[in-house]
Amino acid sequence: MKSTLSLLLLTILFYTNAFAQENKTTERKKMQDYANKVDNELESIDGDYTGYTDKMQKEYDDYVIDMQKKYNDYVNQINTEFEGYLKNDFKDFQQLNGIKPKNKEPKPTSQPKLSLKERIKQKVVSAYIERHNIPVSSISPIFQKPENVSNLEIPLNIDFFGSTAKLKVDNRSKSLNINTASPEDFAKYWQDFTATHFQIYTESLTKYAEEKNINDWGVYKLIENSADALFTDNNNKNMWMWAMLNQSGYYVKIGYYKNETYLLLPFLQDVYEKPYYNINGNKYYIINDAPNDKKLFTYAESFGGATKSIDLNLIKSLNFRDETNTVVKTTQLPNQDNPISLKLNQTTISFLASYPQTEKSVYLNSVISSNIKDDLYEALAEEIKGKNETEAVAYLLNYLHNSFDYKTDIEQFGNERMFFPDEIFYYPYSDCEDRAVLFADLVNSLVGLDVVATTYPNHMATAVAFTEQVEGVYYVVDGRNFTVCDPTYLNAPIGAVMPQFENVSPRITRINTEYNFMWQEIANKIEKGNKGKIFIKDKAISENGNYIISGWFNDDITVNGQEYSATNKTRDLWFATFNTKGNMEWFLPVKSTGFSFSQAFNVSANGSVYTLINYTGAIGIDRSTVFKKENGYLILGINNNGTTFLSEDLGIESKGVGKFAFYGKYSQTGEKINLVSFPTDEIAFDTEITIDSNNDIMVKGITGEVEGLTKKITALSSETSFSAEKQINSYMNKYIELKFDPKMAGVFASIKLLSQNGSSISGDDIKSLLDNNTPNFKNNNPSLYKSLSRMKFVINKGGIVKIQTQNGKDVSLDAMNIENSSNMQIIKVSENTYKLKFLNGVEVGKSFIWFDLNSVTLHNDGTIIFDYAKGHTKKEVSISSIID
Repeated sequence: MKSTLSLLLLTILFYTNAFAQENKTTERKKMQDYANKVDNELESIDGDYTGYTDKMQKEYDDYVIDMQKKYNDYVNQINTEFEGYLKNDFKDFQQLNGIKPKNKEPKPTSQPKLSLKERIKQKVVSAYIERHNIPVSSISPIFQKPENVSNLEIPLNIDFFGSTAKLKVDNRSKSLNINTASPEDFAKYWQDFTATHFQIYTESLTKYAEEKNINDWGVYKLIENSADALFTDNNNKNMWMWAMLNQSGYYVKIGYYKNETYLLLPFLQDVYEKPYYNINGNKYYIINDAPNDKKLFTYAESFGGATKSIDLNLIKSLNFRDETNTVVKTTQLPNQDNPISLKLNQTTISFLASYPQTEKSVYLNSVISSNIKDDLYEALAEEIKGKNETEAVAYLLNYLHNSFDYKTDIEQFGNERMFFPDEIFYYPYSDCEDRAVLFADLVNSLVGLDVVATTYPNHMATAVAFTEQVEGVYYVVDGRNFTVCDPTYLNAPIGAVMPQFENVSPRITRINTEYNFMWQEIANKIEKGNKGKIFIKDKAISENGNYIISGWFNDDITVNGQEYSATNKTRDLWFATFNTKGNMEWFLPVKSTGFSFSQAFNVSANGSVYTLINYTGAIGIDRSTVFKKENGYLILGINNNGTTFLSEDLGIESKGVGKFAFYGKYSQTGEKINLVSFPTDEIAFDTEITIDSNNDIMVKGITGEVEGLTKKITALSSETSFSAEKQINSYMNKYIELKFDPKMAGVFASIKLLSQNGSSISGDDIKSLLDNNTPNFKNNNPSLYKSLSRMKFVINKGGIVKIQTQNGKDVSLDAMNIENSSNMQIIKVSENTYKLKFLNGVEVGKSFIWFDLNSVTLHNDGTIIFDYAKGHTKKEVSISSIID
């Protein structure tokens, strides 16, 4: 377990030397004047700290009372308005036939094979590029769970495709009932449902979905299975699902014909072969049995708390790891005598099989499950080690050509269906689409090249963007050459296309990825001459193929020939767009006299950027707009030409005492639709920005999420007797008194100290802590103990913990690579949970395959959850298993 120990120790490495920074005259006098005012106020606070804290507590209490009242009024209003609307606004809608998939020509009944007579031709062919935006959807409800409801909670253990989901529900839910399908009864049901504490269920649902990386379709199936467990009558099932999905934030409608109810669901993608109703320009599908008559009565408007349609994208790796619920399948690598054994989780396979047939971009952009990825990637990475990119891709083509038996979907299943990557290993046969999905994933993840899917009249292949021109047929996509690589065309080399498609213009489906050659080229341009001064945090590809990227800088930098200075050398933000050829179109700095951080980021279809910024002091955009806060939250919208069109301070402050959850909605033109907030003790969801099917912008977050952005250690560190080791021991004793796991108490104590702005721990302190609390560590882990001494310091500066090494060299620990100037954040989820979020520079893995480390979550009972790779693979361990 040394590799896990290395990960854990990274979270408590606090080797020091806090460094002084000289203030620099800002570019704008207005910002500096405000910064001076804030500094003077802070100095006056130090003179009367007790009086200030009493005043702050009183202000906070009044603020919370007012916020809670406004929130309660908002919830009551939207529930009451919706109830009234249901009574009067049902009308009939006409059912439309299900959408047919675009490619309906029959596929070859046998696997196509390259003829010896065929020759590779150097040729460019035109192509039609399909655009598929990859939206990021939330599964978290926005509503607050009432206090003191534990007496109403009952367990609800449901079957989720062979795994048990342990949920909770208000025991009054079972009594909910509808007599007849009519608008009046629907309104009465809504009134009865909202009188229960439905938040008990949504909270447990959200936690389970987050733990297992379940997407929107999984949330829908969880709610469906819960309804099956609670009710026997079909109408009662549909009504409960309708109400619960609405209160969980989904656009969903209830319909009726005669005395039967029907659930109508909107999706972000097209769903094939399912009847639907066009309501206000959106498709609402009936997934289960549809009425025989084409007519259905429903309503047009949506519940005020709904924010999103169901997103079928599977961008996170499903996290089902029960060894008793697995089946072992094998796959044969080229030139290997023994096959590789892969453990496939039955819950994952059954869940994927439940999917409605949808757009191919969903399958192409999905992630392979961790159960398969770890073993398969390692074996393949070892085989292609030392090969150049064409040799590596040729090897993967060989693997796809010869290791999977071919059969069409009609022959195997009786109907068309496209595989997710996991499914090709489970079922005995696969066709061209399935192989294209797996091949694209392997080339992108293991070789680091961009891949697109190419769809012909009855066939799908792929094309790869090699860094140098190679022989064969290629297509120009977003200014780059993509050479054909057909994983089904038996024995066909790179560049070979089936003869019947030589002059056919295929439909190109771009595959969104964070790991390709162009991203690396862009990063090199940003970081050139700015190493250690500028950092990349977020990136996305818009529908028009542009690359959008953002981050922060803390010193003088030069980007694209233009010089920029960080205000006070604290931390300024930046946003930039590069075109399809990798050339910068614009670079926009966001100036801050204090510390600022982009907590959420998203990109619209046309390349506009939306971000939520937490800042201190004064912040300036476009040299004209200034906001001033001791601790503020700003939503910023940037047009695709680099000019801002939305900049509004949310007017919500944590006041340095508690946390607040908030939700805001804005139109695509920047007009605020609503903004609500409520106090919370726990961070129950990630701060994020989403863009719905109507192009409205939703922002959701928690104040005070970033530990150390505003909390200062000034008073503590100014004491001459201050000792980091003594302070940690003091914290640790308190955690032990609270019955924390003794080993985790030491980790929590170290993190608590480091969570404060400006805090650090000396190298002598960390050695002393290790020697005193784990005396056998030095002898049991000599190489690791020595490696730790190579860390120069770790310090929290305005909410970002910077890791620097001696001599500026990268450090390699067992199963971990740490770059100099790596960064992480500390998030206090609750009193019992810390989350360490790694922003850049830290990888985990083995000698052949490496993944970005996303986060480490630590619980007071000793549980540690590691989150790594682009699909957010999760692994859970106990601290007792890694520290003696």
